Amino acid sequence: MAENHRDLGKPLILNSNPYLAFLKAVRFFAGETERPSPGVHARAEVSKDASVAPDAHIGPMAVIEPGACVAPGAWCSRLLPGGRREAREDVLLYPGVVVREQCVIGDRAIVHPGAVIGSDGFGFVRDGAVYAAAAGR
Repeated sequence: MAENHRDLGKPLILNSNPYLAFLKAVRFFAGETERPSPGVHARAEVSKDASVAPDAHIGPMAVIEPGACVAPGAWCSRLLPGGRREAREDVLLYPGVVVREQCVIGDRAIVHPGAVIGSDGFGFVRDGAVYAAAAGR
């Protein structure tokens, strides 16, 4: 319970960040997610012009295109296209993730199945009858 609770007259566990405390309790009882071993799966495709850290995991059916950068500890289950796209340290990309051009997935990010990072939407503004895209990352 948060430290700024109202007194209920019952025993309580107080914590300044109850959400984090709950997460830690769940992890304690459920255990941590087992990470796969480093390396590139035999059924993955990695361009010779891509940069993949030796301790990153590239799973089956992953496609790492030219110009992609996969940092140490990253876990790419299925798809990370290239062209100035990066997955930084300890990233977890679940199957079906698409990372579009000019995008960077920051350290320790978790991207869930089917997510499209960098798709039309954010950064697009209607300009009369057309949409204008924001430049940069």
